This record gives sequence, structure tokens and C-alpha cells, in this order.
Amino acid sequence: MTMDTNHRLLVIDDSSTIRKLVELSFRGAPFTLEFAVTGAEGIAKGLQGPDVILLDCVLPDMKANDVCQKLVEDPRGRSARVILMSAKDREALRSTFERFPQVIDFVGKPFTADEILARVRAVVSPLAGVPREPAALPGVASAPAVALPAAVAPVAAGPVVQPAAAPAAVVSEAAALLGPKDMEAAAKALYARLHRPLGSVPEWVRQASVSAGTPAAIPAFLARKLLTPELVSSLLDALLPFYRQALRAEVAPLAAAAATQARDPDEGAPLRGQIAGWSLIDLLGFVGEAARTGELTLGPITGAGATAGTGAAERLLLYWESGEIVACTSFDPVEYVRGADLDLSGVSADARARAEAEQRESGAPVYVTLAEAGALSAEAALDLATVLHERGVRLLRQARGASALKYAWRDRPSLPSYVVTWGRHLSLTDDLGAPEAGGVHPTEPTIAQLSLERLRRPSAWGEADLRLPIAEQCFDRAFGFSQKLRALRLTASEQRVLSLVDRQNPLRAITQRSGLPAREVARILYRLSEIELIQPLVPAAPAVSAVSGSTSAVSVLPGTGEPAARPVMILDPDDDGFCHPLREMLARRPRPVPLLDLSGELDVTDAISRERPGLVVLNETAARGKLEEIARAVRAAPHLSGTALAAVLEPDATTSADGLVAAGFDAVWIKPVHYLDLVALLAADQLAAPAPMHPPFSQPLAAASRP
Repeated sequence: MTMDTNHRLLVIDDSSTIRKLVELSFRGAPFTLEFAVTGAEGIAKGLQGPDVILLDCVLPDMKANDVCQKLVEDPRGRSARVILMSAKDREALRSTFERFPQVIDFVGKPFTADEILARVRAVVSPLAGVPREPAALPGVASAPAVALPAAVAPVAAGPVVQPAAAPAAVVSEAAALLGPKDMEAAAKALYARLHRPLGSVPEWVRQASVSAGTPAAIPAFLARKLLTPELVSSLLDALLPFYRQALRAEVAPLAAAAATQARDPDEGAPLRGQIAGWSLIDLLGFVGEAARTGELTLGPITGAGATAGTGAAERLLLYWESGEIVACTSFDPVEYVRGADLDLSGVSADARARAEAEQRESGAPVYVTLAEAGALSAEAALDLATVLHERGVRLLRQARGASALKYAWRDRPSLPSYVVTWGRHLSLTDDLGAPEAGGVHPTEPTIAQLSLERLRRPSAWGEADLRLPIAEQCFDRAFGFSQKLRALRLTASEQRVLSLVDRQNPLRAITQRSGLPAREVARILYRLSEIELIQPLVPAAPAVSAVSGSTSAVSVLPGTGEPAARPVMILDPDDDGFCHPLREMLARRPRPVPLLDLSGELDVTDAISRERPGLVVLNETAARGKLEEIARAVRAAPHLSGTALAAVLEPDATTSADGLVAAGFDAVWIKPVHYLDLVALLAADQLAAPAPMHPPFSQPLAAASRP
């Protein structure tokens, strides 16, 4: 057997994180891996003959020493070498496991992939070419085979014990650690205690030949004579100083490595550093701009003075999905549950201890481990997403008070299962930027906001991924867009995607221009459609131009098959008396015309260029004296040549209508404005049917009232 031969490695650990780390660490190595999540399962698989067992000291159903006891009691389990895994100190475990000869090594948590691979390789290396034999039970010594030198062989008639062949030189671990001089000193110390008993060996041989009866009984007779309790104790005392020295030499590198890991648990992260003078919000915004999926750890800088009571000394773990925070937890279970409304008084002490140990190791919240173990009530488990969100917001708000933090980022191909199940978006502006008035946002969320929050959860992605739009799908702003938008709190990615929704850009183009992953863009468009902020446009059959004969795709409204009308855009402060009646009149057309509100746009000209409306109505007061500037910009854009412009003046306005017409306006109206005046400016293809002449349409818009 060589090191290229597959060895069987059994990993007994209830932490999915540790099991996954071991699996990744041994990928490509000559090992066959098996896993067990409980002690009982580990014992059953340990009796099937693995070469090495990685055993966690904290298991959900029994202690690690009980697992070792069960293995050593069965001949099938004595040959496996056991390596303990624990966050505790090696010395704290020594007294518990020193009676088990198969426990031959220890690795502290957290460990690196290189470290665990090296430890296991070191254990299996001596197995190459050596047949495996069952280890002796604790406390039961096998009878030693004693080889007698020829000089002390019995002279009397009887069986002669042949001298043993000299073994090949073997360098033990102790020899490698002590060195030649110390080994020579140890040999002298042993000889000083053995030379008198060895002088009695000839007499013992004669006695054995007389009383033992058979040659096979002579070694046991000599062993009883030589290895008395007094002599063994004397030999151990002689070797004790040397073994202490060897142990110190062995433990020192491990202690140094453990200290290094304790000082810097983020060693190896591809992106890490410190912030001092930067706000936490700035750092999180910077990470979010990368739109990546992974984990970000935040922790205090050693020696940095964090504000008392801010929680800055806690080490936090943030999970991100495409640039958005979906979960925040910590490695301190006691601080994590402090002040929470969820009552854990009914949870057993053992279950809570295991859950706290899991959070210290992997960051998985206590509540998650308890819920997965069925230790939480059904009501508490049902509301777990809200609890985790509230705890995450609290942790980040506390971290804002830290004067200095260190951070580390790691990409992840997927998020932990509990994040996918119970994760919820954490908003930098609304969750962290809102005043902490009892930890509640100052305004109650609308139904649309609650629906959007539900669709953001990773648990909703499975359903969404089955209904994602195609790459050539175009979208338009839905009816009532401006009012709905004011009541929503969008993420940075959602805002970025929404700004590119213009009836012309398909999903493929929005993905390219936004810089976000295609799947994330599709998910955003899906959830904005679900809350009816935008609506999909169905591509119709290519239309043939009567002028050029070329074909072009025409967007149609879903469910109608009719071409979608180009919208009317309006900028007017009188929503009740002007905008609202106009919106209702346009919506009642046989082919409804959407009315888009420009009041929320920072750049009116850019919004007009993006939407390419059929008509733009601008109020002089709302435009703040920039009517002529806007008109010139629109008229200078070739793609807006079909857009009509109308200026609306108040009755007491002094602006020259001639100047506005010269700048590019098609009409200048003084309130009250009649609906038919707008119809005259709309192109024939905007309103398929003529306007019905009934009284509501002929009323002045400024005088119309809400129905």
C-alpha cells in the first residue's frame, strides 16, 4: 500500500459547515470520505473499519469519550486512529481521552484545509505497508515478547531461546523531537535503573527452565520477574523529563498556530482590511456596489477603542446575495439573544448548549439550530424570519458606533440553507438609516412593500426562477407608477434596474447596462412586475413600415394584442385638479394611454429621452422657469421628433407664449385646459378610436373633480 491508495476517513460532526470544509479539503486527495452527524451513527460506521476518524467533541446525542469507549469495546473498532476536533484547549481534553489508545491526535477549531489534510496524512503515513492489528483495550497490557541474548541462554538441557534478529533502525517521533544527545542521556538514565535487574536474568532463566515447564512460558516468567511495579515506576520517572521536553517541542508549534488563528481568524480571505474614519454604511455600500454573493465578516481591531455599549467588540457575519444583505449574525450567542422577544425558557439546557456551541463555531444563530432540531415551538419557528431580521438590524446598528473595524470578504457559490430559508433583505437606508424609535421604522409599510419584502427573501427564489422573463422581454411602467413608487423602499439594485425600464430595453440590454448578473436582473424585474410597479410588454409580429418597407417589432399590451400607446408625461403641481382627472380620462380610452408623472425625476429632459412619450405637458411653475431649455433639448434629440410638447401657464402668468412656441412647444395653454386640446396634439396612432364626446371629456381639466 502506498499513499496513492485510498484510505477511509470517517468524519463525525453535526456541523454542516465542518463537514463541507473537510469535503473540500480532501477533494482530489487519496481518501474515501464518509460522514456521520450523531454519535450513534458514527459508532455504527466506525465499526466498519475506517482508517482514520475525525471526531467532534460536541455531538447532539452523546459525548465524544462515549463514542471512543464504544469503539474500543468492539474488536472491529479498535484499529481506527481517532483525531479529536474541538475549540477547547488540548490540555483540557487530555485527562478525558488519555485512556483511549486510539486517540492519537488533536486539531483545534477553527482549522484550515491545509492543516486538517496534513494531520490526517501524518496519521495514515505509518499505515503504508503495515498490516493493521487491533489495539489493546485500555488498561490491559499484552504480554511482552522477550528475546534473550545468547550470553544468558540457559546452559541446562532444555529448549534454547534463539536471539531475535536485530530490527531495522527506526526513528521515532520522540527521537526526532529530542535529538541524539537527549536520546543518549535517556538511554543512560534507563541503564542506571536496569543494570542490577539485568544481572539477575541468568538466574531467572534457570528458574524458568525448571518451573515454567514449556519454552513458550519462559517470556511471561521473565516479564513478571523483570517488569515489577517498582521498576516500571522507576523507568517512567527516569523518562519523564525527556518526554516533557518532547511534548513542549510538539505543542509549541500547535500553540503558536492556534494563537495565530485566534489573532486573525480571517487569514486567507481574498479581500480584507480595516476601516477607521469610514462609516460602516460607506463600507457596506462599497461592498454592495460589487453585486457579488458571499460573506463579509466584521470585527474589532485589537487595541482599537470601541465605544462602550455599542457592541463593537462582537464579530459579525453578513451574508450577501448579488450585492444585497440577506442575513446578519454573530459568533456570540449570549449577546445575540440579549433583549430578544423570543422566549427560550422551555428549551432544555443540553439543546441550548449545543445551539450556542454551533453559533460560536459557524455563526448559525441559536434560533436556527433549535428550530432545525425541533426544539422551538411551531409559532416561534413560523416567525423565525422576522426574528432573524430584527436581530441582524440590531447587530448592525450597534456596530455603527465602533470607532474602527476590520473586515474580510469571501465569495460563496451558495448561501447556507438557513439563510435561503429565513433570510430577509436588510436595507441600508430604511433598516440602518431610520431613527431608532423602539427599533421600528417611522412609517408603516404598505401591502406592496410587504409583498416586495416577501419576494426578496431567498426562500421565494425557487418560485421566481420558474417564472423569470426571457432575454428579449421589454417592460413598461404600470399605471399609477409615481404614486406606487413613493410608497416603496427599493434597494440600490432595484433602483438601478428600474431606471433602465423604458419600453425599449429588453432584459438582455438592461443586464448589460446595469452591470448586474442576468439572473438577479430577471428576479428584480419579476418582483417589480408582481407588485404591479411595471408591466411586461408582449412582442407582436414584426410590422412592415409603409415608408421604408423594413420590419420592426411592436410592443403590445398583455392580453389585448393591441399596440401599446406611447405615454403622456406631465409635470404639474396640481395633482387633484389637473393630473388626476387627466389620468382617469386617458385610462378610459378604448386603448388606454398611461400618464407618467415627472415630479419625481431629478432630470426631466433625461426622463423624456428615456420614455419617448407621445406628449409632454409641462407646467411653468413646476418647471421653475426652464420650459424653453427643456424644449430646446427635446427638439435637438432626433429620437424625440415625434413627441409633442405643451406648456401650461397659470392665469396670472407673464411668460410670453410666442417665446415658448419659438423654443419648440407645439401648444401653450392657460388653465383651465380642455381634454380635447390634448387629444389634438396626440398622434393618430396614439388613440386608435376617436374621443367620445360626452360631458366628462369636455369639462375643463382644472375644474374636474374626483369621481
